[in-house]
Amino acid sequence: MSDLFLFARLAPKQIDQAWPIIQSSLPGSHIDDWRSFATRMGSRPEDEGGIVVVTNGSYLHGLFSYTIAPHLTHGQVLNVDNVFVLDLFTPGMVADVLLDAVEDVALRHGCLAVHTLLPVASPGDALDGGHWLTERFRNRGHCVETKLLCKRFGLSHDMLRPLTRRMARA
Repeated sequence: MSDLFLFARLAPKQIDQAWPIIQSSLPGSHIDDWRSFATRMGSRPEDEGGIVVVTNGSYLHGLFSYTIAPHLTHGQVLNVDNVFVLDLFTPGMVADVLLDAVEDVALRHGCLAVHTLLPVASPGDALDGGHWLTERFRNRGHCVETKLLCKRFGLSHDMLRPLTRRMARA
């Protein structure tokens, strides 16, 4: 692991600091959605889930969110999502530290496997990996075992907020 970069659980005071990573990786996302997501993930006990950031001094260079859950064939699994690296000069180094963090979290919590959802550059790229992080993960022993399919309902977060509030009251 690099002496320049460290990883740690996202602190509440870092939520807004992480926004540029989210915004550059997910154009069109809304800061309120990020704040809500980060707050919910940060309130989970570490052995259930959270967000891990890669830092260099006071700057954030990457992050991922995770949950820990049982899996039918793999036992205890670390589910990794929202994997983002924002570093213009050393993205590979940041990605390597991020991968170290993934493995550290998995091993500390007795996970027997890691399941990772990586972004694709475009929907057509999903078949061949489609994102530069895919090769980094493959080089560290990760392989494709399943395909994730996504059906969008055409609703925005703004449209869903009143629905989820009504469901919570019921």
